[in-house]
Amino acid sequence: MRPQLQDRLRPSPPPEGRATLLREPAGKTLPENPVVAVVGATGAVGVELMNCLRQRRFPLGGLRLLASARSAGKTLPFEGGDLVVEELTEDSFESVDLALFSAGGAQSRRFAPHAVRHGAIVVDNSSAFRMDPAVPLVIPEINADAIRDHQGIIANPNCSAIVAITPLWPIHRVNRIRRMILATYQAASGAGAAAMEELRRSTRAYLDGQAFENRVLPHPYAFNLFSHNTRIDRETGYNEEETKVIKETRKIYRDPDILIGVTCIRVPVLRAHSIAVTFECERAITPDEVWDLLEDAPGVKIVDDPERNHFPMPKDASGQDDILVGRIRQDLSDPTGRSIALFCAGDQLLKGAASPWEGGGDGADHSGGSHAHRLVCLSSIRSITSVRRPSDRRPSRPAAPGRVRSVFPAQRNAELHRSARGQLRRLRAVAEPVEGRSSAGAGDRQGVSRS
Repeated sequence: MRPQLQDRLRPSPPPEGRATLLREPAGKTLPENPVVAVVGATGAVGVELMNCLRQRRFPLGGLRLLASARSAGKTLPFEGGDLVVEELTEDSFESVDLALFSAGGAQSRRFAPHAVRHGAIVVDNSSAFRMDPAVPLVIPEINADAIRDHQGIIANPNCSAIVAITPLWPIHRVNRIRRMILATYQAASGAGAAAMEELRRSTRAYLDGQAFENRVLPHPYAFNLFSHNTRIDRETGYNEEETKVIKETRKIYRDPDILIGVTCIRVPVLRAHSIAVTFECERAITPDEVWDLLEDAPGVKIVDDPERNHFPMPKDASGQDDILVGRIRQDLSDPTGRSIALFCAGDQLLKGAASPWEGGGDGADHSGGSHAHRLVCLSSIRSITSVRRPSDRRPSRPAAPGRVRSVFPAQRNAELHRSARGQLRRLRAVAEPVEGRSSAGAGDRQGVSRS
């Protein structure tokens, strides 16, 4: 790697004047019944935002749907009635308390500052402000405390970054992750409603033996996969999506030195991203330890059933707030015992659309009084929180070899436990001893894999 390459992937300062443009009194709070504007209401994420508002019984003082002039005048159903979509203009935010932007970076850069000037708090789903030092980049399960210093705009991270690094955070806190390698399998929903429709139509055409001309994505989508459709940086070899994951992870983790390699691939799945993750910690770590750290982690659900080969899948992740994690196993290519491989899947429409304002992650003040907690989950009025708080977690259970966790509780029975224990014994036999440890005891446990 060229010496300057890592520097190119570090967070960079915003363009001249950006931070000043956004600067407002830090920590502005919401009223109990805020007027909410959804910007990009007719898109895939905009529709999901409306669903979240409804399903979580968000205490609305009013709801405005904003979109381009082309969509103005359309009606969308909400709470038994129809709401008219209005054209997005600089004056659309009069009396708006909370503006949820999901209309692309260009629209965010143009209109978010106007929303702030009108007194709204902006939660932006685009990449427009993510790397601005004046703008908090927030995953509630990781750094909800960052919201305390917002100056009018809060940024929502890249959807692949959310799915990948949320399950890794509990591990990073106790045994710093020094390096991670990610391979993403990204669904059509990440490219919006038009890409989802193109996948549906092209699949029908393929099955019917008909020609189909792709218009939204650069390559045929049905029964195909391809490198993520963003521009490649000729110097680094990484595309824009991959570079976002690298830079945003470092900002969210507050760790500019963490080493990250990522390959982003678009796959013919309608909804929910999946990611293969291998990470290396500073000290040795076992699958047992990873299970114990993730078992009650907020926003995470372990799905790991070797007997039925049931692990995280987009089908199961779709419509769930939690990120599914499984295939937790020692990385046998690392003789030091510091590396773990796992697989995760998450509905990025839910995590990407709703996470900055629905969570209650570690670091938030759960007393209900602080502006950060109020903005993140508004729990004082029993609104949209979906992340378990520490007081709600199940008590820890002693570690048990062969423990199996599935989304189907009925499958956790003695037969699965016996099968998993047998698999663990077989994997111990093939795992190389950890350098510097005896072949029995601790060194033997290092090769344990639950998958």
